[in-house]
Amino acid sequence: GQSNLIQGTLATSGDVVEVAAFGLSFKMPSQRNVAPGQSVVVGVRPEKITVFDAHDETKLPSTHNRIYGTVTDVSYTGVSTQYLVETPWGQSP
Repeated sequence: GQSNLIQGTLATSGDVVEVAAFGLSFKMPSQRNVAPGQSVVVGVRPEKITVFDAHDETKLPSTHNRIYGTVTDVSYTGVSTQYLVETPWGQSP
């Protein structure tokens, strides 16, 4: 699958790196940060994404990074299902 890329800015560093992008905050272990400067791109593999119904808040894990969006297309590819999700800022990661 194709990686989902989100441009952001390094907000904090240490044991946990925090990246700010489009009013959101993404946290990850610092050993996963290979960017030398303040401008970074967060890459997320499709198999690491879980789609939840935002209307059912009881199923949303509170400790995970999250992006809200609208599912615009669903395609069954034979071995998996591909979801196209449009974010509030117009990106379809």
